[in-house]
Amino acid sequence: MITIGFSTRKIDNSFVELLKKSCGVSNPQIIPIENEGKYSLPEAYNMILEQATNDIVVLCHDDIYFDSKNWGSKILKHFKRSPEYGILGLAGSTQLPESAKWWEDFSKMKGIVNHEHEGKKWESKYSASLGNQIEDVVLVDGLFIVLNKKNIKQTFNEEIKGFHFYDVDFSFRNFIEDVKIGVMYDVRVTHKSIGQTNDQWEQNRIKFAEKHKDNLPVKIKRNLTLESPIKVLLSSLFFKTFTGSEMYVYELARGLKKLNCDVTVLSDIDGPLSKLANQQGIKTLSFSNPPGYKLGDGKWGMNTQQGFVLSQPNMMYKMSDVNFDIMHVQHNPISQRVCDMYPNTPKISTIHSEVIEPTGRSLLGL
Repeated sequence: MITIGFSTRKIDNSFVELLKKSCGVSNPQIIPIENEGKYSLPEAYNMILEQATNDIVVLCHDDIYFDSKNWGSKILKHFKRSPEYGILGLAGSTQLPESAKWWEDFSKMKGIVNHEHEGKKWESKYSASLGNQIEDVVLVDGLFIVLNKKNIKQTFNEEIKGFHFYDVDFSFRNFIEDVKIGVMYDVRVTHKSIGQTNDQWEQNRIKFAEKHKDNLPVKIKRNLTLESPIKVLLSSLFFKTFTGSEMYVYELARGLKKLNCDVTVLSDIDGPLSKLANQQGIKTLSFSNPPGYKLGDGKWGMNTQQGFVLSQPNMMYKMSDVNFDIMHVQHNPISQRVCDMYPNTPKISTIHSEVIEPTGRSLLGL
């Protein structure tokens, strides 16, 4: 059914029992590799793959504990519902840049992992949870890797020495051979570490980036069809009354809606025009509630590496990434605000009017 393997300096039987009891699967195959430095992690993981008698193999660090019950059963359900996947993990990214620093653009990171260090525990939430759904990525972090041996094209690269960067290399070499990779949200673990890079990680990264420079960057490309509507965010200074630019945005939203687009308007709302738009299935949001953000009020807070921190009143906090395909903005101050909040989403800006001097020189510098 499922094989669980890990590399460790000394086998801890209590950890082996934890894996058996918490996974929720009868008779899991457990393969510990006692390793005081004799093997690199790629070598140890390939040994586990060779010994595994099951197609579904979990490769995890030995300094974790599980916050989810029956996590092994959930993994098997994922592969049953989505048999096309070859690799799953708990954290990853939808792109790998030329630098090969996969965490370089936080907005592309996916997943949720808990951390515990020196008596403090916090949540690293890279994106909003999708429940029992899988989110496509180009790579997964090595803390917890699950693979279907039948679907992967490459094993771990034993040219990578030590215990770092093996996960990026493994994911990348499979991704470019069209192996599907995803992040799960219904399996949660706590890593008893802060997860830092070191000199070995950096050396392996530099070698990798140079070796694969002709194939980097890579990213997830969304296939748009009539069955998968384009997600559009429209934004303007006002969307309340039946005036010029407001009516332009309204008619644009109606037209996009007829083309099966998923349309949201971000503006100053709560007027007859926004109510009419809502009646026609056009979503509206106020500037105090932009997608992916939450306004601080001094009452709610969040877990950080420094502990629980209260939000500051009237400060906007980014809570999750957004997945709009394109944004259409009007009016200079709003355009600038949207560009600052969503720097990586393609945008179109419409200039509705300019102030012209008698000489013909524009006074509006755009």
